[in-house]
Formats: sequence, structure tokens, C-alpha cells
Amino acid sequence: MSGQRSSGLDPNGQPFVGRAGVERRRSMVLDFHLRGLTNNAIAVILKVHRNTVTNDLRAIKRLQADAVRNLDPDEETGAALDYYLKLRDQAYAQYTESENPNAKLGFLQAALRAQDMHIKLLMDTGTVEKAPTRITNNATGTIQHNHTAAFAGKSESDLTSRKAELMSELGFARSGVGKN
Repeated sequence: MSGQRSSGLDPNGQPFVGRAGVERRRSMVLDFHLRGLTNNAIAVILKVHRNTVTNDLRAIKRLQADAVRNLDPDEETGAALDYYLKLRDQAYAQYTESENPNAKLGFLQAALRAQDMHIKLLMDTGTVEKAPTRITNNATGTIQHNHTAAFAGKSESDLTSRKAELMSELGFARSGVGKN
């Protein structure tokens, strides 16, 4: 083993050697732990002492805590919003290209779910107070907002401005999703 200590064996009988071996063992410990196995059962499977399993789980929790602590919430939220918009746009593109009625329905449902998740995230982060309950496309091609409770007491120019902001944020005007 070239002078390196082994700490247990994986289920295939391969030793956990060096830093890479420790990382591989910890990955297996986490996998077994998430499957509901006890520390003792994991120790038996990996042929390590149960304290090794306990210490591996502690190390994993420390690494996870560090990873969460180093997250930039604004960056993560922005990435999630972008993801939902891309997902919605891709699903809608597939919807418009598909000729199969069942596939069209599935793509449209996926686009709407992605849009719902996008709106929910906007609401959860306080970007929008309340999502519109109904958005329609009138005969002149402008989008009308049929839910006014969130805009009570605002001037017409404030409403027009906020409506444009909302529509831009929600992506309806750009992609056509939600238009009649």
C-alpha cells in the first residue's frame, strides 16, 4: 500500500487509501446515512469502526455548513430565476414546435410549472408583493392585468409603470407565454 494507511474497505473490497480514499468513504457514509442505515450498520459494511462513521458524518456536516455559509443569496436567487426562465422558454419552444398533442400538453404544462416557480420565487424574495391572478391579451395586443388589489391607491402612471415592470419580470411579453 506504499506506506499509506487504509481505513476500511468499500463494498467491492477496495481499500480507502489517502485523501481520495477518505473522500470516497465519506461519500459512501453519506449515501448510506441518507438511505437510513445506522452508524453501526455503515461501519460493518465499510469495515471501519463506528467512531470513524460518526467522525465522517461530523466532517460532512462541517463542510455542508461552510458551503451554505459561503453562499451569496442574491447570486443563488438570480441563478434560480434565470434557470426557471430558461426552462420555461425551452418548454414553450418545444410546445410550439411539436405536432404531437400529448407532447404539446406536456411541454405547455412544463412551461407553466416553470413560470409558476419563477413567480413563487419572486414573491418569496419580496420582488413582487402578489402575483397577478389573471393576465389576458386584449384585442389591441396589450396585456391587461385583472387583479388590482396589489395596486390600490396608486396613480394610473404608477400602475402602468408597475405593470410594465411586472410583465418584464415575469417574462410574459417577451416569450408569449400567458397570451391568448
